[in-house]
Amino acid sequence: MNAADAEGELAYVRVLELLRKTEEAASTIARVASIAPAEDISLRWSLLYLLADLEEARGLDVFLATALEAVPARSRENRGCESARDGEILVRTMAIEGLGRLASSDKHALHALFEVIERQAEPALRIEAVKAVLSVAPDQVDRLREILPEDLRFAVDIKKVRAEVLDVDFDSKAVDKVRRTPSLDKTAITTPQSGCGPCC
Repeated sequence: MNAADAEGELAYVRVLELLRKTEEAASTIARVASIAPAEDISLRWSLLYLLADLEEARGLDVFLATALEAVPARSRENRGCESARDGEILVRTMAIEGLGRLASSDKHALHALFEVIERQAEPALRIEAVKAVLSVAPDQVDRLREILPEDLRFAVDIKKVRAEVLDVDFDSKAVDKVRRTPSLDKTAITTPQSGCGPCC
């Protein structure tokens, strides 16, 4: 799964094919994911990734339960580059990704994404769920606007574009203007991130 070369990728695809032929594979992975040690972020994320790649409806309950779990509060003591909170956000983001993959063919998964949007307190995760809904049901914009708080309604306008279409003009005279721009309020940051240094 974590192999970077073509041979590793092919091996992973073959494993997925074999797992899809086994009726118990998805439910077994889901069961292991639900009891994996909380401190083992890598294992929990990897199991959810594998379950998402299987695209089995039996993963829905684990995805939803994980996506709805409360995110630990920020710790003032932990000023490292990766805190436990960052890992927990990544695990929940993977669960939302799993729901998004299921939602293309399962209305229960789409309903689950709306449940995440309504019940998850972490803004970054709510936005990930909005993006997942819009990728499979772009006609749900009005419903999303109704249930999102005003400060998160911008999420329905987020677009996914290829890097080639982005065009940035560099203006060396604008550098001073950028330096004078007031810093963003940290509460406005809405994407999963890890912090480094004393500012985070």
